[in-house]
Amino acid sequence: MNRYLPLVLLIVSTLMLGACTTTSSKPALSDERLREASELNAELGVKYMQQGDNERAMGKLQKAIDQNEDNARAHHYLGELYRRVDRPEKAEQHFKEALDITPKDPSLLNNYAVLLCDLEKYEASDRNFEKALDDPVYSGKAGIYENMGQCAETRNNLRQAEEYYLKALRLDPELPIANLGMARLTFDMSLYGQSRNYLERALEQRKHNAQSLWLSILLERQAGNRNKVTRYAMLLKERFPDSEETRKLRKLERQGKL
Repeated sequence: MNRYLPLVLLIVSTLMLGACTTTSSKPALSDERLREASELNAELGVKYMQQGDNERAMGKLQKAIDQNEDNARAHHYLGELYRRVDRPEKAEQHFKEALDITPKDPSLLNNYAVLLCDLEKYEASDRNFEKALDDPVYSGKAGIYENMGQCAETRNNLRQAEEYYLKALRLDPELPIANLGMARLTFDMSLYGQSRNYLERALEQRKHNAQSLWLSILLERQAGNRNKVTRYAMLLKERFPDSEETRKLRKLERQGKL
């Protein structure tokens, strides 16, 4: 019996060696390869965001950070994604991580400023907007002014909102948010013809949302076009039943003012 023992041990040793070889046959990725993989996953994450697939976008962006914690782009867009899904604490965390790596990125500063405005941290928001505008060669300044206009309008600083929207439209006359913002502001000034023009320009670039439908109702109501009021009211209730604008509409209907 003993003469078989060395053979058994040899077989066991060989199997163990083979197992070790198999386990370690896949070498760890180098730092350079990890950075490349991180950039690829960040790119995929941004594309999924653009397609509205937030779950996949979040997975890819987090994987990019796992592969390279210094990937500023991944932190930036993960912060923006968390902002869009109303998770402001996580959003601020990733924006700050990105700013530690690329503190002068105007696009990052702009998006972070929007978050700060959402959080009603207005002074900090203004500072970051201004830093974003400091970049002399950044081509997205129209979008910064557009966001500044929205933030000012949120604060009910309507004169400043108008100033920022007009600056945005001088740089890019087709911006839908700035045109819609000016449509609201000019309506409130009883400049109904201008309001209608701005609204039409906005709708050339973007489909109706709850805000534009509500403004359409108000404009047609002011002009006495009852059929159009009815049509826009139906669209608003069908497409955006839970919106603030639909609640305003239903209140007017209960009061018999439509």
